Amino acid sequence: MKKILLAAVIMLVTGVALVGCGKSNTPMDQQAGDGKYYYKNQSLNFSVTLPSEFEYYQTQRKEGGGYVDIEFFIPTTDADYSSDVPDYAKPLVVRVFDKSAWDQEIDTGFYEQVAIRNDKVYTIKFWNIIPKDWQDSWGQEMKNNIKESFKTQ
Repeated sequence: MKKILLAAVIMLVTGVALVGCGKSNTPMDQQAGDGKYYYKNQSLNFSVTLPSEFEYYQTQRKEGGGYVDIEFFIPTTDADYSSDVPDYAKPLVVRVFDKSAWDQEIDTGFYEQVAIRNDKVYTIKFWNIIPKDWQDSWGQEMKNNIKESFKTQ
């Protein structure tokens, strides 16, 4: 009987350890082992992988009629760049529309749809004006990697 109990305990401990190994415990504000940032928004049920260049990024939540914005800000030294947050630029906004609000939206050209799930339409908008200190590091590949990493839960 003791052998069976001991075997069961060992299997349970091994199973818990293996499950824990598959999950990333890296906080969103710290780089993971691969240098990227793994942002997860539980209330809006999405995640996105941000490039290593987004060091010291910040987010801000804003709500509007039928949508919620998660605005991402990154540090900039471009004194001529105008932003809501001093010394930070806004490279992307994830806007989550209620499906009914998206269907009524007249001008959706600014936001690119990346997913639909549970009566929510997930969209992304990237900056139009890139700060001087980001022009060498920002490009189509970085933009595509962000879009391709977007997942809903």
